Amino acid sequence: VFKKVAHLITDASLIVRVAFAKNIAILAETAMRFLDIGHSVSLYEAVAGRQSLESSGSKEEKTRTKSAIFSEEAASLLNKESAASNDNQRDVTNTTTVTIRNTYDSDLAVLHEVVFRWMIHITTDTSDHSSQSKQALLSDLPRLCNFFRAEYSFQLLPVIVSFLNDRKDWQLRAALCRHLPSVCISVGRAATEQFVIPCIETALNDEVEKVIIEALNCLST
Repeated sequence: VFKKVAHLITDASLIVRVAFAKNIAILAETAMRFLDIGHSVSLYEAVAGRQSLESSGSKEEKTRTKSAIFSEEAASLLNKESAASNDNQRDVTNTTTVTIRNTYDSDLAVLHEVVFRWMIHITTDTSDHSSQSKQALLSDLPRLCNFFRAEYSFQLLPVIVSFLNDRKDWQLRAALCRHLPSVCISVGRAATEQFVIPCIETALNDEVEKVIIEALNCLST
């Protein structure tokens, strides 16, 4: 799906670009949900799948039959072999679990990287009317921060804070102040105090009253 819609970020129509920016968070959230479900199913099949259950049940049944046929000493040896086989089976299961977890982490990293590239493209766009796409992206910033967690939020923060330098579009500056608290939740108190608050304080001196109001609301959140 991502490959089919990626070209929309540079579409010639402004409406299409804005719609894409507005729905990036939904696409990311949905992709992550499919990733979680897919790996959960794989984990279940590896650890407690039907085949392993049937195989385990079949071996236990054969062991009982042999125990009844052979002497007590032979049955004891067979049980030891069965226990060793079960240990090997557990080792295989553990190895499979580790492999699945490693695959999940790498798949999630790829997903984060793709969505992050989209956001960087939109936030650094300097073409005409790019402000509308940026505002559309900011409108779902809480969901994006929840998707990215702290690591990518730290990388994204300086880029979106630079919107305050756009002196031509007060609406973009106001939108940033309105949605910035959601990023602060992700990056934590220390980064907020050292980096975000000084930037918002500069917005208190903005020439547009609406931006000042949004900055005050941001500080009080």
